[in-house]
Amino acid sequence: MPFKKILVCIDFSNITESVVNSSLFLSKTFNCEVCLFHVIEPPIIAIYEDPFLSLDNQEVVLELEEILIEKFKAELEKFKERFDNVGVKANVDVEVGNIVDTILDYAEANNYDLIMLGSHSEGLFEKLILGSITERILNKTKISTLVVKGEAINKIEKLLCGYDFLPNSKLALETAVKIAKITDAELEVLHAEYETWLTHLAGIYEEVYKKKIKLLNDLEKEIKEKEGIKIQAKIEKGKPEKVIIKEIEEFNPDITVLGKRERKELKRLLIGTVALKVVKNSPKSVLIVKRGEN
Repeated sequence: MPFKKILVCIDFSNITESVVNSSLFLSKTFNCEVCLFHVIEPPIIAIYEDPFLSLDNQEVVLELEEILIEKFKAELEKFKERFDNVGVKANVDVEVGNIVDTILDYAEANNYDLIMLGSHSEGLFEKLILGSITERILNKTKISTLVVKGEAINKIEKLLCGYDFLPNSKLALETAVKIAKITDAELEVLHAEYETWLTHLAGIYEEVYKKKIKLLNDLEKEIKEKEGIKIQAKIEKGKPEKVIIKEIEEFNPDITVLGKRERKELKRLLIGTVALKVVKNSPKSVLIVKRGEN
């Protein structure tokens, strides 16, 4: 199985239903257990830690915190009933803290191998300066993460896998093949060839390009014979994120599977990775596979 334990992050926003229904479908498909998880973010903590609050006021804040925890647990229990009804092992939990750090700490401490969360629009300042919660989790986590975009995942008939011949994309392809084999999905493997830096070396570029075409054809044949799945490998010229988004729009996969290369923090903040750009702009759900988690 590609995944055994899924941490489903619930924020009770307009994407929550899609996230819950997607996790329900995937947990049934892969026979894995699920935790429905919510984080209560400050100002509760900030108020509690204020040294100017009286002891009585601090106790009021603690009581409010407990009330909120119980309230959100009750809401999560309503979602849990859907999993109980189809025999999926599920539990709920609520913690108080910084959203990103709490999710990451909880996932690692409890050995989850997939984090699921939704992506929805935020303000311009949040996107440009702080980055969304989803993006911050993707940048910091060591665990594979599925970002649900738009409609819930209720079938897996088509998969798109970005492939650049590097180790992280090879891991993503291995995961995509496992999913395709379980779901009998059609898998398209896409390599985006961005040749700008080689324009002054046309002869060398053409030689490399032809070699990549052969490698992709050999890869397609090998996987088809070994795994018995429907697979097509193709190469398109252009900036990787634009090529992948265009293919998502045309091929309409249920999930796009990508690896993510680690980069230095400053470069990541200023430029972002191909994977993050695809997550931000894709109309469909994207699975970012991290090294060593599957």
